[in-house]
Amino acid sequence: VAIGLTGLAILHLLTFTAGATLIWRAFPHRSPALAAIHGGILGALHDSVANFRTSLAFFRRSASMAGLLFYGLVQRALLALVGTLAAPLILANHSPQSLGLILSSSAAGALVGSMLMTLLKSPRRRAAVILTCDAVLACCIVGFGLVDSLPAYCLVQAIGSFVGTIGASCAFALW
Repeated sequence: VAIGLTGLAILHLLTFTAGATLIWRAFPHRSPALAAIHGGILGALHDSVANFRTSLAFFRRSASMAGLLFYGLVQRALLALVGTLAAPLILANHSPQSLGLILSSSAAGALVGSMLMTLLKSPRRRAAVILTCDAVLACCIVGFGLVDSLPAYCLVQAIGSFVGTIGASCAFALW
């Protein structure tokens, strides 16, 4: 069923509203007297700043975790940039249906990678697995820019999402 871009935006808005409503109802609301006891908004802001300072102190003490944080931030920013630029690259030479097929193959690769990580034991040398997966992912990104056929796009996307999921699950296990 084709609903078009307008229908998709409306569907997204409805599901977001429904999700936000369910989340809002899931948490019990505090009475004003109880909120005043805990410091209200200013108390929550003070606690947030204290937690942020504690986190910064942790990263100052642990250079390896600070390096992992920096690496993860840069890697995710570059992947977001690649993801943003991939759709126009595909649509320049292929139809919107082709884009859907390519993105579906990406989702299938991510699903297989996630299933593999849940079925197998977590690797011992997680940092080596992360770097290996990121190297394969970088090759897939370069390959994505070099290919022009639909099957090649699908294969590169599936492999990239597969190794990206494995690398991300190992990175989450380190935290």
